[in-house]
Amino acid sequence: MHDEVKSRLRRDIPAVSKVLDALGDYDLPRPLIVDVVRRELSKVRAKAETPEFGSIVDLVRGSIEGLRASRLQPVINGTGIVIHTNFGRAPLAPQAICALSKIGPAYSNLEYDLGTSERGGRGNYIEKALALLCGAESATVVNNCAAALVLIVRHFTRNKPE
Repeated sequence: MHDEVKSRLRRDIPAVSKVLDALGDYDLPRPLIVDVVRRELSKVRAKAETPEFGSIVDLVRGSIEGLRASRLQPVINGTGIVIHTNFGRAPLAPQAICALSKIGPAYSNLEYDLGTSERGGRGNYIEKALALLCGAESATVVNNCAAALVLIVRHFTRNKPE
């Protein structure tokens, strides 16, 4: 393709700002929308022919809708699996949501011992409460099943020869 034809085709590609104006408002952060527009315009530049402006806007809208659909949103779990890892695990009880809404917006003593005014352990309270609840000497709390599995395997293989 001659440089003159390439140049004319590139002139037909709309500016990012023009596409943004045609899109209107979306409930996504503007930098994310701008990135989608730029990516779609980059794909258009790679084509032999430049689509009509409306088609370009439709391509961008399709990409934005795909992005919006990938955000977290409520679903109905009809699988029969109560704690489904693909569905965000177990729903929170209303009491847990209430407790989170009280502590979440503020600073907390997550790793700070208010009694000694020094750094404290992240799991001190929950580990003591769990041990008491289970009638155990002590307890360990981890943040995911993989970590729990490592601890269990380590415990049951600690005195075994390799």
